[in-house]
This record gives sequence, C-alpha cells and structure tokens, in this order.
Amino acid sequence: MSGRPYSDVKILLVTNDSRVFKINGKGDPVPARDIYGGRFTEVRRFGERLGDKFETTLMIISGKYGLIDGSRSIFPYENTIETRGEIVDLEEGTEFLAGSREAMEGHDCTILLLPKEFIRFLLENGIFEIENTIIAVTSKDFEFFLESRSNCLFLERRGARLGRMNATTIIDFLEDLSKDV
Repeated sequence: MSGRPYSDVKILLVTNDSRVFKINGKGDPVPARDIYGGRFTEVRRFGERLGDKFETTLMIISGKYGLIDGSRSIFPYENTIETRGEIVDLEEGTEFLAGSREAMEGHDCTILLLPKEFIRFLLENGIFEIENTIIAVTSKDFEFFLESRSNCLFLERRGARLGRMNATTIIDFLEDLSKDV
C-alpha cells in the first residue's frame, strides 16, 4: 500500500514549459519540474497535491526536449513554445504526439493544463480520441467540443494555469472516478 487513499487511480498531468526559469543554465542538470517558475509553480504544487492521493505522473511539453517526465534531469534552455508554427516544428523534431498517446494509454485519467494553441493541435491530431478520461483546463473556445465527448471534462482556465476552484473540482472528480476503477 502506497499510503495514498486512491492509489489504484493513475493520473497523468500534462502541461507546457514556462518562460520563467528558477535556475540558470550553469551547473548540473536538475529535474525539469524544479527548473520552471512563474505559472508553472501552480502546476507543480497541484501535481504534488494530486500525488498525495493518487499515483500521479507530471509530464511537460518542453520547447527543447518535447514531452518529458517532470523528474527527468535537464539543463535550462531558451526556446519555449507559444505559436502553432512552433508546436508543429516541435512535433516534427520530437514526435511528442506519439509520446503523449503512449503516456495517456498507461493512465486512467489525463489532465491537460495547456494553452489553447496546444489544445487545438492535440484536437486536430486525434489525441482526444483516446478512451481514457481527459480533463482539459483551457480556453472557453473548446467548451462545446470537449463537453460533447463522453470521456472529457472541460474546465475554463482560471488563474495562472488552473485556479483554486478548478483544482478542487478536479480532485472531487477524481475521487468519484476512483470509485469506478
């Protein structure tokens, strides 16, 4: 027993990197989750909170490395992703979509805390066709499409990337989901 009350539920938390780095590029590599500051801090803390209850994996779509586990040691870098063209280039260089599909299939629920350009790209490339539960915290632009899917929960982005109310809603949802797993 892991000490987590809902340890049978496997959660994948996916976000993108941040333009704010807490650590400069000098020295040894450090875990990716510890490099980013700014808005990423909210996601890291939420991931830790989830990890107290559920088996949780934090994955980061990095502008340099593609999709990486938050525990992977990396050096800070400058190229973060913001535009659709940059997302397309990142996919061509790293194939993060294939990694995303593979990671999602190994989890009961995927939480996407991503800007709308990432969500749009994932929609266009069939990521939401996967059968596990997806919680997407993003722009209201996607509400109709995401709420029409039986495996999706849409939450409008509030706060830096998540917001306190959305965090509570997600945890309540996951506790209910765990009763079905």
